[in-house]
Amino acid sequence: MLIVQGANDTQITADQAEELARAIRSGGNRNVTVKIIPETNHLLVHDANGSFSDYSKLKTLSVNPAVLGAIADWWVARAK
Repeated sequence: MLIVQGANDTQITADQAEELARAIRSGGNRNVTVKIIPETNHLLVHDANGSFSDYSKLKTLSVNPAVLGAIADWWVARAK
């Protein structure tokens, strides 16, 4: 399982992603990876501060390419 988390997510924080990973592992799935993406918000969009109230001011709502790269890298590593 891959958990992708924006480092600047103020709705679900990076430490909560780690908590989720621990819960999944304790349920028996030891194959859990957490990727924290810098300067990325809850929408997985590049965002320097992550404030929900500033979403309308973002230059783009496109998913941060670093998120897509993390997913692709994780998938390729497991598809071997």
